[in-house]
Amino acid sequence: MPEEKTAAGRQRILDEAQRLFSAHGYDGVSIRDIAQACGLSNAVLYYHFGSKQNLYFEVLKEHIATLTRCLQEASAIGGTCRERLANMARAYAQMILEYQDTVQIMLRDLAQFDWEEVLQMLPDLQTLTPTPLGAVLEEGVASGEVRALDVHRVDILLMGMISSLVAFRARQPGLTTTLDEDVDLVIDVLFAGIGLSATTVKNYGGISA
Repeated sequence: MPEEKTAAGRQRILDEAQRLFSAHGYDGVSIRDIAQACGLSNAVLYYHFGSKQNLYFEVLKEHIATLTRCLQEASAIGGTCRERLANMARAYAQMILEYQDTVQIMLRDLAQFDWEEVLQMLPDLQTLTPTPLGAVLEEGVASGEVRALDVHRVDILLMGMISSLVAFRARQPGLTTTLDEDVDLVIDVLFAGIGLSATTVKNYGGISA
């Protein structure tokens, strides 16, 4: 079955698996379901992936790779640290909107696996943070655009703020603000805290600590 062993055949399986996992969840889909959707035999899927679990993790690997590539491409546009982070934040927000339902369902199902097993199957999760966003933040610190800070924590904070605003937009379809305006707000708030003009001492109610 030389044609079925091609990269195109493997990708077709991944695409159908993603569609079915997104619609029915991990437990609601069998190898037979995916094989039938692809017009292939169960044996072909086992040849390519070995098990349903391996196939599921391969679909997640594709999402991680797509996210990383998306952020790297946005970063490559160039500009200051702030401009690059804004470009990357917009790209990240757009990707969340595009894959929101799929990612939510698949991450929910991921919780049923042991975390050590997850990291073994998805080693990129250990290197995803700092993400390319974190790399740009590190460059901003080195160039003097951003004050010295814990890049790892700010990276997580930035992604969390974007994710929260996108989730809010999904629940409020009548909003008058645009996605770009939301991203600009996130970047404004971020740089109010990490920019060189931001205070470097903790302040509680106007009293320096």
